Amino acid sequence: MKRHFFSKEFSNGNTVKQLLTRSRFLLYKSPNKWSESQKERAAIVFAEYPEIKIVYSLSQKLRKIYNSSIDKAVAIKKLAHWYNDMQNLGIRSFNTIMNTIKSITRDQSQNLGGNVKIN
Repeated sequence: MKRHFFSKEFSNGNTVKQLLTRSRFLLYKSPNKWSESQKERAAIVFAEYPEIKIVYSLSQKLRKIYNSSIDKAVAIKKLAHWYNDMQNLGIRSFNTIMNTIKSITRDQSQNLGGNVKIN
């Protein structure tokens, strides 16, 4: 006896595979650049996969640090906080960027008097 597989369909008509495939492009953008359908898709993805929402938020936080014109000491401190937030998640695929941030903040902190703490 054959069993039929029915994929879950979300409110926007996407299946899980379609949702994830179509969402990858919106994850590279800032939320203010999303179309209406991307906003709807993001809301569904973030509700279904909370870890994606957390990582996306942290990537936006990192983008904001790099795109803002702030004092170097403030930027280094914000990078250290970002690093600690990311480290608490324990996602191994971010080890390369985390090691880079750790190295930058450690070196720059020493140049600025050593008042930034990285775990």
